Amino acid sequence: AVLRSRFVMGESGLEMRVAESVAVTLVRRTFEDADVQARAAWLDAVHGPPFDLQTGPVFRFHLAQVGPEVALLGVCIQHIAIDGRSVPMWIDQLSRAYAQVLSGAPAPPPPAVTFADYRGREAERGHPAAREAALQHWRRFADTMPLAVSLPTFALPRVRRARALYFTLDEAQVSRARAFAEAEGATLFELLFGVWLALVHRWTGVEEVVANYPVNLRPRDMADLF
Repeated sequence: AVLRSRFVMGESGLEMRVAESVAVTLVRRTFEDADVQARAAWLDAVHGPPFDLQTGPVFRFHLAQVGPEVALLGVCIQHIAIDGRSVPMWIDQLSRAYAQVLSGAPAPPPPAVTFADYRGREAERGHPAAREAALQHWRRFADTMPLAVSLPTFALPRVRRARALYFTLDEAQVSRARAFAEAEGATLFELLFGVWLALVHRWTGVEEVVANYPVNLRPRDMADLF
């Protein structure tokens, strides 16, 4: 449903309007495998100009034939209709449907839980009474927590912007960390986040460190809903 949507400004702000159907245009192109410039131009066409959210659609599809045996599908979807969580699910669903069609099997049925079901639950969660109850809960929690800790300072050169330190764990380290997390019934993210909190505790001596991170609010029965 989200790919059949357009987004317009209403009295209460940005509103989502879902159409019964939407025309899908597949732009086809053929070029030789060695034609690097043609491929670069094709990618530019896939990216294309900005989407018009009010009229839609919020996606575009391009298909390139590269030689006799290779085809490339280029997809561009506006971020308002897809996110990092949705991308792998969408690719997985498309891949499975494509494999079934190639094998002669019928296309998989649509999911039992629809986007309308998800929006219904979101509306319940967004009810003023529900929002106020959630707000009061977190206010009571915040009142009992130390919201700021004093981190140690280091003798670093003065800079005008924040710095980030990037590093890579080798495959063996990641495998050991993942095995340890699974043995404890946790995810790799939970393990690494716990390590970070332990480090903050060691630096500050604070017994209860308050931290937050974005989470996926999809219920378990909607985990595979794109």
